[in-house]
Amino acid sequence: MSEFVINVSDYISTMCYSVLRLEPYTSCENKCLYCYGRWYWTTNEVKPRFFILKLFRRIAEELSSKKLMMPFRLATLSEPLQDIEKKVKISYGLMEIAMKYKMPIILSTKSTLITKEPWHSLILRLSDENLILVQMTLVTLDTELFKKIEPRAPPPEERINALETLASEGVPIAVRLQPLIPGYSDEADVVESMIRQVSASGVRHVILEYLRATKDDLMRLSYIIKNMKMNVWTSYSIAEEGLLKPSLRYRINKLREVRSICEKYKVRLFTCKEGLFHLDSYGDCCGIYMMRNIMLRPTLREVWRVVMKRGRMSISEVVKELGGDYMFGEKLSPLPRIIRKPMRNHEKRLIKCISDGARLRRITPLLKVDKGYLMAQPVDPSSAISQG
Repeated sequence: MSEFVINVSDYISTMCYSVLRLEPYTSCENKCLYCYGRWYWTTNEVKPRFFILKLFRRIAEELSSKKLMMPFRLATLSEPLQDIEKKVKISYGLMEIAMKYKMPIILSTKSTLITKEPWHSLILRLSDENLILVQMTLVTLDTELFKKIEPRAPPPEERINALETLASEGVPIAVRLQPLIPGYSDEADVVESMIRQVSASGVRHVILEYLRATKDDLMRLSYIIKNMKMNVWTSYSIAEEGLLKPSLRYRINKLREVRSICEKYKVRLFTCKEGLFHLDSYGDCCGIYMMRNIMLRPTLREVWRVVMKRGRMSISEVVKELGGDYMFGEKLSPLPRIIRKPMRNHEKRLIKCISDGARLRRITPLLKVDKGYLMAQPVDPSSAISQG
C-alpha cells in the first residue's frame, strides 16, 4: 500500500480524478455501521500518525517547486476531524502545510470542527487561495436512525448548520449523500427532504454513491432499517470477492428520479463509481472544478465524452486523447517517485479496463469494446442486465 496514493482497482483507477491521499489516523472513532474503511484498517485502535506531517511536507515542497497543483484527499480511511484531532491536530497540521506550499486539499468529513477554531480560520484561508474543497457526508436526517448507524458522528442537523456557515462564507462545498440505501435513502420523499435542506444551506453540488456491502453487512443493516430492500443486490467486485451492490437496472431507475429532484432544487448531481456518466451534470464528480486550475488525472468519464463526440475510436486513439490537459503519460514524469510509480499503475489499469470488454461492461454500461475499438452505447434500464 502506497502512503500517499489510493490502491489500484478497476473502479478507483477508472473513476477517480485524484488518487492522492493523506491519512492522519490509524482508524476511526465514529464506528459507522456501513464504513468501508474497516476493510482496510490494520487496527481498530485510533492512533495519530505523526510521521505523515514530515513526509507530506517533503512531498508538498517538491510538488510546489514544480508547480504541480494536485489535490490530496484528507482522508479516505477515517474521519480526519474525529475527536482525537482536538488534542493532536494532525489534520490541522497537514492543512497548514498545504497552505504553505499551495497544495489543494479535498477535506472529506462528517465533523462540525470545520466551523470551530482553529480549523475554521484555516479553512477560510485555504478557500481564499482556492486550495480547499469541503465534502460533507450525509446518510440520513432521521435522528433516531442516525444514532444507530452513525453512533459517534455529529448529528445531521449540526452538519447542515456547519454547511450553511461555510457556504455563506464562500467555501467550495460538495455534499456526499452516501451510501444510498435501497428502500430507504433512495426513496423519493427521503431524497427530496435531504436535497431540499442541502439546497437551502447554499450547497449546489451533490454526490451520490450506492451502498457496497457483504451479505453479513446487509443482514446487520436490515435489522435496523426495516424497509431496506434485500432483493436488488448483485455482485459488485469484478473479481467476485463477495461485495454486493444494487443492480444496474435498479440504480438507473432510482438515480433518474433523484436527478429530477436535483433539477427542481437547482443542485448539480454527480454519481460516484456508478459508471452512469449520462446522469451527471457537467464537470468532475468530486467538485474539484470549484477550486480552479487544479491538475487532475483522466477517468472513464473523459473516455466516454470523447467517444460520444468522435464516434468509434481505436484504443490507441483514445489513449492519445487522454493526454490533453490531464496528468497522464509523460506528464507524470516530474512527480516524486513515491507517487509517480503508483500513479502510473493507476494509468495502466485504466488502459487495461478500456481494452478489456468484460471488465468494461462491469464498470460502465455506456461503453463497449469491439475488435479493438471503443464505442458508446445507450442504456435502456428495461434491458440493463450486463451489471445485474
